[in-house]
Amino acid sequence: MNFAPIIVRELRVRARQVRLRWGRVILAALALLIVTWLLLLPQWFGARMPASLALVTSFQLAFVVAFFMGARLTADAFSQEYRDNTLGLLLLSHLRGWEIAVGKLTSNTLTALYSLLAAVPMLSIPLLAGGATGMLVLRLALATLNGLIFSAAVGLFFSSLTPSGRKAWSLSLLTLLALLFGWRALSAIAVPVLLARGISLPEWVLLLSPTALTSTAMQIATTPGGGRLRTAFWTAMGIQQVVAWGLVLMAGFIATRRSVERPAGRVRWSLRERWQHWRLGSTAKRRERRQQELDVNPFAWLVNRYRFRSFWPLVLVLAPMAGGTALWIAFPSVVEPLPTAVGVVLVIHLVLKFHFAAEAVMPVLAERRAGTVELLLSTPLNNRQLMRGQLRAMTLQFGPALSLALLATLGVLGGLVRALSDEPELVSWSLALPLAAAVALLADCWTMTWVGMWCATWKNVPRKAAGNTTGFVLLLPWLLLIVASMGFGFLIATRGATGSPPNLWVWFGLWALVGFGNNLFWLVLTRRILTHRLRALLGRPVAPSDL
Repeated sequence: MNFAPIIVRELRVRARQVRLRWGRVILAALALLIVTWLLLLPQWFGARMPASLALVTSFQLAFVVAFFMGARLTADAFSQEYRDNTLGLLLLSHLRGWEIAVGKLTSNTLTALYSLLAAVPMLSIPLLAGGATGMLVLRLALATLNGLIFSAAVGLFFSSLTPSGRKAWSLSLLTLLALLFGWRALSAIAVPVLLARGISLPEWVLLLSPTALTSTAMQIATTPGGGRLRTAFWTAMGIQQVVAWGLVLMAGFIATRRSVERPAGRVRWSLRERWQHWRLGSTAKRRERRQQELDVNPFAWLVNRYRFRSFWPLVLVLAPMAGGTALWIAFPSVVEPLPTAVGVVLVIHLVLKFHFAAEAVMPVLAERRAGTVELLLSTPLNNRQLMRGQLRAMTLQFGPALSLALLATLGVLGGLVRALSDEPELVSWSLALPLAAAVALLADCWTMTWVGMWCATWKNVPRKAAGNTTGFVLLLPWLLLIVASMGFGFLIATRGATGSPPNLWVWFGLWALVGFGNNLFWLVLTRRILTHRLRALLGRPVAPSDL
């Protein structure tokens, strides 16, 4: 096996990076904060969370992070080689395609694995309170590691199919969301229908989704004589690992085939060349569109010179809608339309926000990575014109998807009001929550437009720039909310209100204050920086650590 040199090289490079150590420290601190919040906050209101439940909940949160982090780390592994035309150089060596694939999977997930190992002891703190066993911790940790490897394999597979890292990430995201929500929903709906017809499925079939393993580990610990569940747990994990490594081997095979040059004299276009030509359009249409866009904003034309940039955002919105509709049509007696619609809207909001963060960094980052930013700075465009181009580019790309998402949210709003009209105390909630979600979607996207542009000026890797944008706008408010809720709960407890149920409107107001306050802070800060210093930031040389 010759993939070891790739892993050793990546280890030597990453060992010198300071962020490798700080990443483990930060993730361990976040895990400690979440576990403390899960254990202490219920006690301030006269309740108590069982240690086993706190343990499973904390590991489930870690699983969700690892499940999407793996694909994010590998979605650009082969795509980067395609864009730089360096995969052929690797294949000229003694390495084979599957060895390169295994090496890339291992090297790209090592950082996440180190962070996971640093977080496991913190997530296992509820074990000290009793009521849980070491085997439960082991199963939860292995389920989380299994989700990380499976997700990384999915991202590597789609990366071998396209030179676009963003397209590979979008396809990986759709696949992972289908596994995260679709498989569990389909199994929960189909099993009762099959049982009514006298058909029973083995337990391991229901656990083929990586998301089912964490909850099954809890069932094994609480079910007396759960031998069948233990067997199903290990069988499902083994099948998932076989599928994951099968995807890795397929990625190596596909990458090898793509790197083979076509015979000389071949005239026919490949499907990829036809797709690129269709995206650009004919010469006359390109000339007409170029003239129209240049009159409006040249930077916006540079970003949107390819047609149908709004295609993938629309796919990310329509795919959950199609999945929910298919479930309702297939199982009309089991699926409730309104709860399904609420779940679909939540998935749409989540997917759009993360995809928006990934795309908001690309207008500037594409020019920096291509080395053409000097040509952009040689134009008479000022900072405000560049910012208007960024806003126009994001509006044209995500406008149809956001409009469709808002229409779906308003449809859920009407359905909730109609369903809860007989309960006046719940009507206000049915109005407040969808409207707040719609406003939060627009506010987050508006903020990420400028935060992404700012992050692209000091990070030269799309994954890092998008990660910073996501952290500042989407993840930081939840961390602040956890800290604020802990402090708020402590104040309530010290004033003698222990045992009284918390007012949900207070928590809703706290969420709105933290979320929209965070948006306002980053919006004002980044717009001020970009207005006064954008061209200066673009003119800075790229640091070697950002490459």
